[in-house]
Amino acid sequence: AATWMKSSAKAQCKPRRLPAAVQTRWAHGNVDTASKYADLVRSKVDSHKVMIFSKSYCPFCAKAKSTFKDMGVSYEVMELDVIDNGSDIQDSLNVIT
Repeated sequence: AATWMKSSAKAQCKPRRLPAAVQTRWAHGNVDTASKYADLVRSKVDSHKVMIFSKSYCPFCAKAKSTFKDMGVSYEVMELDVIDNGSDIQDSLNVIT
């Protein structure tokens, strides 16, 4: 799960260009496609104290969501496997992080 938490400093999400060898290993999209979704990711992170980019079937994602729920921390979640552009958003997260 990609989890972003805001601290006192504003969260920074800056896309970076990866080496060509890394780009060819990606299962979906490319850096150009990923950068299209970087603004969406930034917007989501800026709009929520805790933003979780998740897959509905991922046990680690479920544990992260459960932990925040148990702590009483509200969070926003985007299930990447149930939305049409989820793989593109995931590619963007790979570039950003």
